[in-house]
Amino acid sequence: MYNYSLLIPMHRSERFLSNIKAVIDSHLEHDCGFLLSDQHMLDEALPALRSEYGESQRFRYFSSSNELNWVENINLLINHCHSEYFRIAPHDDFTTGQQSDELLQCLQHHESAVVATGPYEIERMDDPS
Repeated sequence: MYNYSLLIPMHRSERFLSNIKAVIDSHLEHDCGFLLSDQHMLDEALPALRSEYGESQRFRYFSSSNELNWVENINLLINHCHSEYFRIAPHDDFTTGQQSDELLQCLQHHESAVVATGPYEIERMDDPS
């Protein structure tokens, strides 16, 4: 089992593939598992990631065309997560393995804490769709 899991809910994520890959790549050297889910399958983002990262035990992929909403998709990922800690990484957010490790250390150091969150920057996107 990994120290934590990175949960990546996806929906029409093809335009965010480079970001998702950067997030995953920054976590590969850390004790982290990856759960990715697309419950609409309206593009080829999840198959592309499966092709890129393969079927290693670190990666679990969930796909369907059942059209779960965003919250239901995240709940699906949480329900399949077996590590004690997890971090949700939406497809358009960037985070690094170092940042995730720092949040994990905070939770481990403060046993009564149930959530840790870090600073973030907002960037405007040209295409709001």
